[in-house]
Amino acid sequence: MKNPYSIINEGSTWLKWDLHIHTPETKLAPAYFTPDGSDVWEEFIKKIDESDVKVFGITDYFSVDNYEKFYPNII
Repeated sequence: MKNPYSIINEGSTWLKWDLHIHTPETKLAPAYFTPDGSDVWEEFIKKIDESDVKVFGITDYFSVDNYEKFYPNII
């Protein structure tokens, strides 16, 4: 039987996670805006893509509508 530990060639890997992030247009905290009036969703997705955070937990109050807007952009 092959040793299952023989395939491990590095130690622990630490990743940044943010488990509570609101999207633009969230129901009780709509705090996102762009100073130049550009698309706030486009800017939000750009910031997520450029971030070194590996996992985001999308949090919105009372609805999954904004999650459904965001989800197609991460696939």
